[in-house]
Amino acid sequence: MRTKIFIVSLIFLFIVSCNEKSGNKADRKPAKIEFEETNHDFGEVEFGGDASVDFIFTNKGKSPLILEDVRSTCGCTVPEWTREPVNESGTGNIRVIYDSHRVGSFSKTLIVYSNAENSPVRLFIKGRIMPHEENPADSVKNN
Repeated sequence: MRTKIFIVSLIFLFIVSCNEKSGNKADRKPAKIEFEETNHDFGEVEFGGDASVDFIFTNKGKSPLILEDVRSTCGCTVPEWTREPVNESGTGNIRVIYDSHRVGSFSKTLIVYSNAENSPVRLFIKGRIMPHEENPADSVKNN
């Protein structure tokens, strides 16, 4: 009789333990990444000029947000990002630098991978790098 009570008690404890664990998961809300903007238009940029932008994001979830990777569509676009976990309501930054030594129009996509429920997120940049204009004073000096 004691053995049966002991076995029933163990089964009961196991069921209660499983319910508590799954209940905690249901109560937890995953991280959620939300950007202030996902598109940036540089407009016209001088050859060799500043072509960088900061994409600011907020963790709208309940769990810490971790950026796993930020990939660009080409090597001309270099991303730098917050590496430490971003807690609930905290903010982070992804800085995107475009190589402004490439004349002409550009349109690039960056893909942000994270542990957020809405991952991946795409960011877009575009603009036009203007040709380098020779300074008239320089051509006089060369003659």
